[in-house]
Amino acid sequence: MTHALARGRRGSVGVVFRAPERSWRSLSACSGASAAADRARGCEPEFDRITRVSSAGDLAALGGPHVDYLEPVVRRYVCR
Repeated sequence: MTHALARGRRGSVGVVFRAPERSWRSLSACSGASAAADRARGCEPEFDRITRVSSAGDLAALGGPHVDYLEPVVRRYVCR
């Protein structure tokens, strides 16, 4: 499956796309370059930082708001 739909408890809907595996170094470099390019254009990047999660328990350490269906998605695709 290349994508999945997720529905939150308050009616939010998310589409989760599975991407090919890439190294953390590559993902981090691409994310940083994308954020820098947005800032250079005078825009605030939508995704200004990324982090790795190895389990649903790692989500508790994330700061800020996140969608309520994130934990079930992580459990399904990361915790296998």
